[in-house]
Amino acid sequence: MPQADAVHAACVEISGLGSADLAGVEVPALNTDVATGWGIETVFAVGDADRPLARIPQALAGERLCHTGLRPDNLLIADNDATVIDWNWVCSGPPWADFVCL
Repeated sequence: MPQADAVHAACVEISGLGSADLAGVEVPALNTDVATGWGIETVFAVGDADRPLARIPQALAGERLCHTGLRPDNLLIADNDATVIDWNWVCSGPPWADFVCL
């Protein structure tokens, strides 16, 4: 599966970059964006800290670059090489975030 290997390599390369590598670009934090910008906060706002969603701020914390929108239409694959396009939702987060999103 050379295409899958190419996408995996692209994800590894992205996860190796920190948000500080984008000098002059403001990169929001994924954990804050998800916890307060996606409406999820209403699910755990009742104060039940044992709910899995209440752990979003800690689980999605990180300083690695995250595309957060990886899917087939944001990947150009040619000659067993994958190029990631459409960086509208770049964030900082854990290194595994794009693997899970994909």
